[in-house]
Amino acid sequence: MSLFNKPREYLNILKLMREASRRGIEIDDMPIEVVAAALRPKKADPARHGLAPDDELTTEATTRGTPDNDLERATAAASTGQWEPAALLIASTWLDWERRTSVVGHFAELAADDDAWLAAWRKARPHDGDLAVVHAESLLLLAWQIRGSAYATSTSQDQFEGFHRVLTEAEQAAWQATRVLPDDPTPWNTLMMVACGMSYDHDAFGRLWTELVRRAPHHLGAHARALQYWCQKWHGSHELMIDFATRAAASSPDLIHLPLHAAMELENADAPDWSSPMVQRSIDALLPRPDLKHRDRSWLAYALTKSKRYDEAVEQFRHLGTDASGSPWDSWGDTAKMIFAEIRAEACLHARPRR
Repeated sequence: MSLFNKPREYLNILKLMREASRRGIEIDDMPIEVVAAALRPKKADPARHGLAPDDELTTEATTRGTPDNDLERATAAASTGQWEPAALLIASTWLDWERRTSVVGHFAELAADDDAWLAAWRKARPHDGDLAVVHAESLLLLAWQIRGSAYATSTSQDQFEGFHRVLTEAEQAAWQATRVLPDDPTPWNTLMMVACGMSYDHDAFGRLWTELVRRAPHHLGAHARALQYWCQKWHGSHELMIDFATRAAASSPDLIHLPLHAAMELENADAPDWSSPMVQRSIDALLPRPDLKHRDRSWLAYALTKSKRYDEAVEQFRHLGTDASGSPWDSWGDTAKMIFAEIRAEACLHARPRR
């Protein structure tokens, strides 16, 4: 009977029951983003600001807001054991290091789950440099899958042993890839996360970093991984992380939003400071740029909402449309769409209604 004393909650439950019935499923099987949308205040409805409903959001891989057809085709082929489309696509990314990192990471994830297509590639071209790069990154991702994302106190001894065993294999594979493709920064990017897991000291990490930036001075993916090394939960401190992010942002327009990564790490460490000068300088440097990439807008939308600059945040969500792919949303894995929807709803709740 308690629900009858809470009219809003009661109506929301009824709405969910009707939607579940319309879909022909049980209410417990409703997509989490639909449930979240039904339970939030009406004033947070994105439609009030001309934004698409939550059930239209997607995390599918895109390029400049359009489907990445080459990646989709190569992924579909790999799922049937055909390695050639993936190999061709990866080869085409040479010198476009950011694209290469993204594509290699995508196929490394596939291989970490099922490496049948990678084994077929190895059988056909055992000395292929691109194969070596994907193999190293896939072992890195497999190692972290074995460890899991829980704190050390909640991670079993078997998990740690498996983690370190496979991480050692990833380290060896990455060094091999650096020898096969000496000009490629991608295996050095793999070594960034090897360094975190294997507790490289600052000098050893610095030597890796020197090699990477010699090949790609403003490599965003590598800077994001290096920031992880320098954060407090790994081998640095809040101060070292902030210093690294601030210096990187000053070095290149491509790295302007790196302080927002640092701000999220502070938030995760229960030390949020979204109003700090570091964050606001990054936001204000990004906002006037006419050529913002999807990742920049995504970080802007998140940071503006956290900074309580809600009207500006809604405008960035308007540009993002239904595309909830990439960072920071993918930090939450399978719940990326829900997090995107909830941050967007928070901005909508406090922003002025669209006229």
